[in-house]
Formats: sequence, structure tokens, C-alpha cells
Amino acid sequence: MSQSKTKCVDESILDPRDFWNEMAEHYDEYVASTRYSFFRPEEEANFFNELFRGRHLILDLGCGTGRTMRLLCQYGYELVGVDFSKGMLRVAKRHKVGYYILSSILCLPFPDSIFDATFSLHGGLSHFKTYHEKLHICQEIARVTKSGGLVFIDQPNPYRKDKGETYIVEWSIGQKKIKTYGYAFWPRDVKSILRKSQLRLKYLLGDYKLNKRYTKESRRLIAIASKET
Repeated sequence: MSQSKTKCVDESILDPRDFWNEMAEHYDEYVASTRYSFFRPEEEANFFNELFRGRHLILDLGCGTGRTMRLLCQYGYELVGVDFSKGMLRVAKRHKVGYYILSSILCLPFPDSIFDATFSLHGGLSHFKTYHEKLHICQEIARVTKSGGLVFIDQPNPYRKDKGETYIVEWSIGQKKIKTYGYAFWPRDVKSILRKSQLRLKYLLGDYKLNKRYTKESRRLIAIASKET
């Protein structure tokens, strides 16, 4: 998942890299027990296949254990995953699907204009606190995406009762709970940052459906954009 330079004052709050390294062996099971209650794997695979249809080389930012890449591999895409957690990538590589690179998303190790589509799911940018960091990440995304290429960014809706400007991300490992910080990506900032990154906003969604427009009551905040030519 994404890297943060934030200093953790509360000792019970883990640094994001430590959080995801500890979660790595349990991640897929945890997601299956929570996320799939409202979004089945086959629905997710079909959604992204429709979105990426006609494209070839796809980049997954904050790829984690490669769960989404495994869903998409059946459609013949060439898939590259980037994550800063060694533990998550260790799990991902066991499945032998796609290519995985250990890196911060603040400085992507790719040449310009190489990917047909780039996506970041499940709050991959939420560990970055400042507007400047988020802008820098989106400029990196735009840099490595081809002209006319697709960009998909999925974040929690900051207006949810359990979110806000700064919030706690808490996940379970058996009876143990681990925590880290998350930071809001406000709709106004999404629009501003995309514009400054030469990314043209096509959809602002509240869930994984193209007809589900974003509102303050939405579950997610999803931006779909294209790189300007």
C-alpha cells in the first residue's frame, strides 16, 4: 500500500508500511470476509474489464497481494503492480500473475507514457496527508500513463461518519486489531489535483457503477479520468 511520512504520536498506531506488512498474510481472507458482502469478485472483475477493454498494459498502484490483478489476468491484460510493502508483495508473487515492483508511489520507476491505464484502489492514496503529496502522486500517475490513457482512483468518501480529515484505519487479525492513520481526499481537491496533473475528469462516482454518481452520502469517492493529449 501507499507510503506516509507522517510521524505517529500514538504508539498503538502503526506506520502504514508496518501496518500492511503485518496484515499481508491475512489480507485476502480479511477482504473476502468483508468486501465481498457487497461486491462479489466476479462483479469486480467484470466492472474493470469493461472499463479497461481495448487496453493492454495496466498499472496497479498499491497492488497489495495482487488480488485485483488476479481477477483481471483472465482477460489477457499485461499487469504490473507497485507496492511499498515487502510483506504484501511476497504474498502476491506466490500466485505468479503479473509483475511486481517494490516502490513508493511518490516516485514511480517507469519511463513516461508507458501504461494504457493506471488504477489505485481501496484508499491507496489515503496514507498521504497533504495536498502537495497527493498532487505529486497524481502527476506521477499522469507521467507514466499514455495520452488518452485511463486513470482510476478509489478513495473512501471523507464525509462518512467513520472518516473525516484524519481517521483511524483498523483491521483485524484474528482477535488482534491493528491500526494506522488515514487522511481525507476531499472532492474539491480531487478535481483541482486532476486538473493540475493534466488529467480530465470523466466520472466522479460513489460506488463501482458508472451510473452511481458521487454524493456526500456515498460509500466511496471514485474518480475516473483520462490523460489529456
